[in-house]
Amino acid sequence: MRVKASNCMHFREIAGTRARIGQVSMPSASVSGRILKGDETLTRELASFIRRRGATIARFLVSGCTAASVDFCVLFCLSHYLGIHYLVSSGVAFVVAAGVGFTLQKFWTFRDVSLIRVHRQAVQYLGLGLANLGINTFFMFLLVEKFQLWYMFSQVIVCGILACNNFMIYNIRIFKKESKADEGASVAGRETADGQSLF
Repeated sequence: MRVKASNCMHFREIAGTRARIGQVSMPSASVSGRILKGDETLTRELASFIRRRGATIARFLVSGCTAASVDFCVLFCLSHYLGIHYLVSSGVAFVVAAGVGFTLQKFWTFRDVSLIRVHRQAVQYLGLGLANLGINTFFMFLLVEKFQLWYMFSQVIVCGILACNNFMIYNIRIFKKESKADEGASVAGRETADGQSLF
């Protein structure tokens, strides 16, 4: 009887263990369902964002292409027609293109016509451009030398990533529209600083 009782206890433990395993493994379907629902929600939010900001995205792309065209044109004209060294021409072209890009992105793409923060925005824009230059060089080297991708295809990939990153930074940081209260505080702070500098 003791042997039978111990066997029954053993079988009960095995059954209980299997039941617990089943209970642990069963929720995987619901978890995957939540993940799929999360992907669908993310897709809907992305589509809604594109619909709401479609015109801004289009202006952003046009402004970026215009600035890039200015960069190439200035570089070519200075090097080809004026005989300036290509490194000097490249630096001048970068500065000119940055000025054109900043003007278009600020006043046309994001409709930021305020001049209160223009100096700070210009510094941030130029800093982001220099950071992008370093990031572009690093990832071009990585994709071409390490992954053996065609350099033109690599440039397309890097430019696409940087364009998405730039749009988000422009939108939420550099050209973010301030509220009336923030603008008033900025103006008051600047007037106070100007008044103190007079004495």
